[in-house]
Amino acid sequence: MSHAGCHITAWRRSLFAALGLLAMTFAGAADAQAPSVGSAEANPAVLARLFAATCIESGALAEAQALLANAGMVPNPETGTYFHQQFDMSVNPSGELCSMVFSVADAAAVADVFRASAAAVVGGEAADIEIRQLEGNADQFFRASVEARW
Repeated sequence: MSHAGCHITAWRRSLFAALGLLAMTFAGAADAQAPSVGSAEANPAVLARLFAATCIESGALAEAQALLANAGMVPNPETGTYFHQQFDMSVNPSGELCSMVFSVADAAAVADVFRASAAAVVGGEAADIEIRQLEGNADQFFRASVEARW
């Protein structure tokens, strides 16, 4: 394995560790929720790293799906969307766009924080990410998307 491959593998391990710590922090908050999605708010910077690894770094749909499953996300076989059981977020890697929908309490700097955190993983490719607030929801939901690379 090349040095770059070792770096990516180590980085992914640290990403899963960070997601695990977030999950432990909010354990119990999602236990009473429907099995499709959790209710805890996750840090947009951490979500951006998961998004970049899944939607930009993955070389194939199967690789993206495996990464999401390893992060504790459960797929809906009808839509291809993966739902997190603790956090109020989902990822759909199938189709022409790879996208993530997530909720936040403070929407002021979400796009900047998300893009900067993704850039730490994929550099200039973070500029390809479209981030927009979804209208018509009681909560503040955002959708990050990028053209699928597979």
